Formats: sequence, C-alpha cells, structure tokens
Amino acid sequence: MVRAVGGMKDLVVLHLMSCSEMECVVDTTSNQVDVELPALVGLHLSDMTNLKEVCRGPPPVGFFEKLQELYTYDCKQLHSIFPRECKLAKLKILRIHGCRAAVLFSVSVAQSLSQLAKLIIAHCGELKHIITEQEDGGDTNTGKEIVPASHNSHLILPNLKALTLQNLDNFHGICPEKYHTRCPIFEETSECLIAQT
Repeated sequence: MVRAVGGMKDLVVLHLMSCSEMECVVDTTSNQVDVELPALVGLHLSDMTNLKEVCRGPPPVGFFEKLQELYTYDCKQLHSIFPRECKLAKLKILRIHGCRAAVLFSVSVAQSLSQLAKLIIAHCGELKHIITEQEDGGDTNTGKEIVPASHNSHLILPNLKALTLQNLDNFHGICPEKYHTRCPIFEETSECLIAQT
C-alpha cells in the first residue's frame, strides 16, 4: 500500500476495508520502502480476510507513538496486532472483534498503555490472555520472558475505565496472577465493567 501511495507523513486516520489481498498494513522487512506514519491517530481495519498482522517486521519510527484509536472488525486471520517493540502511550480506545490472536500484549507493551481507557474484545475464539509474559504477543510458545527486574514499579493499564469481554471461548484470564497487584482493574474499587458472555 505504501509503495503504491507514496509517503503519508500527514495521514491522521487510516480506514482499510475489504482489502482481500493485504496480509499486513505495514511491511518493514523490505529495504525498498521507507515507511513513516508519524501523525497517525486512528487506524480502522474491517473485513480484511487475509490480514495476518498489522506490522510485519520492526515498527516504523513513530507508527504507534500518536495512535489513539484502533478498531479491528472481522479480520479473521489477524493473529499479531502489536509488535513487542512498540510503545502505545497515547492509545485510548482499543476495539477488537473477530480476530484469531491468542494474546494481545506482551508485558512490556502493556506497560506503555498508560492512557488506555476503553478496551472491548468480542468474538475472538482463540484469545487466551490479554497480557502475556511471552516475548512475542503473537506467539505464546516462545517460552521467553521479558519482565524487567524492577517489574513491581510499573502499573499495568492504570487508566482503564471500561473493559468488555464477549464470546471468548478459550479465554483464561487478563494477565498472569503475579501481575494482579500491578493492574488496578483487579482492585475492589475499580470502575471497570467486565461483561463476559
């Protein structure tokens, strides 16, 4: 897509719908394309039948830095949304519907989600955890941990106000139990709404 359109440094919102040939939104594994989307605030993906990952390879500079909203709808092959190198400090709303990811975030990515206020996940039959200790959020079989030595010093999802979970057939839990004390949604005073059906 970037090769065809050219540079998109001023692009603020990107909507992609029914692009059946696309397997990824951004591919940084090719040296032929210099990808920069530093102003991107919103990314909406729907009915992308062959989309497997949002970013193939290391994320381009600034690609996730200003992102505030991400919606995916019926991207049934989507298994990797966030690469482990990305920081999501501005993300406020995340809505995932009908993907095949087993987990959404590694712990290191989850620690960057300081502004996330609304998280909605529905009809993701393979989702087991929202947060995992595994090095790659798209692969739960790596067996490698990325927990920093001072892991107790960082809260996870500190501003989450609304959490909705629906029709997650294989869901095991939000995050490993040892992180519950760092995740305010487990506190009795939490304002989060958890709707599991």
